[in-house]
Amino acid sequence: MLKRIVLLIVCFRAFDAFPGPTVPSTMEFAGISLVINESARRLIQEDVDALTRSQTYFLKKVEKAAIYFPIIERAFAEENTPEDFKYLIIQESAMIADAVSVSN
Repeated sequence: MLKRIVLLIVCFRAFDAFPGPTVPSTMEFAGISLVINESARRLIQEDVDALTRSQTYFLKKVEKAAIYFPIIERAFAEENTPEDFKYLIIQESAMIADAVSVSN
């Protein structure tokens, strides 16, 4: 799960680095300093490369994020929730408004 979170953060923080954002060896997530070892960094980089390979697909995700993130950020600010958790929404629902979990 952490691998997916790092993947999404790297991709969505790198709007202007298209194509090919690079996974860093260190980063911050929700106020926690993460150190990503080289083996994990390479695996995450493979996923980043796959996610950004199709510019059309990636830009659709970016467009959805531009719509949903301000709403999510306001709600998180009201609840004192670290803003970085907004990236989980991408993983959990792909920002599909009427998404339903497999467990219903």
